[in-house]
Amino acid sequence: MNKHLFIVRHAQAVSGAAGQRDFDRELSSSGIIEACKMGGHLKKLGVSPDVLFASPAVRALSTAQYMAEQLGYDTERIVINNALYEEYALQSFVEMINAIAEDQKSAMVVAHNPKQTYLAEYFTHDDIGSIPTGGVVHVIFENQRWVEITGGSGKMAWFEYPEKLNSL
Repeated sequence: MNKHLFIVRHAQAVSGAAGQRDFDRELSSSGIIEACKMGGHLKKLGVSPDVLFASPAVRALSTAQYMAEQLGYDTERIVINNALYEEYALQSFVEMINAIAEDQKSAMVVAHNPKQTYLAEYFTHDDIGSIPTGGVVHVIFENQRWVEITGGSGKMAWFEYPEKLNSL
């Protein structure tokens, strides 16, 4: 059975105010629109994650919540993973993916750049460049179990982002 991974960069955030921790930065009004718009677009594409992981940082968790609402995913089921905000190693991310239950066919991960771009490139060996804010890379792992997923074992199905939707 194919597995589907949706790698999401958080939507646009406000610049940090003096003395504000990076962790506490919120989505800008444009970022809220981006997250809702992308969530609605993903729903039209038939995206329905079985599990949704998010960084605990305010901007990433808010992005996950707005997208989840658009997708009909219960926001209470979002799995907050502290390692998605911290300087996590590639191996930590791969272990998180490898540990997904086999009966779940799709997973979404909302976190931060440059790691999200790096991970998409690691799994697909495609040159993506940089995932813009609110961007989503869909990676398909054909006939693989989650525990078997590793570098280069996926194929990029599509790469969507807010600016691309605006040009349609």
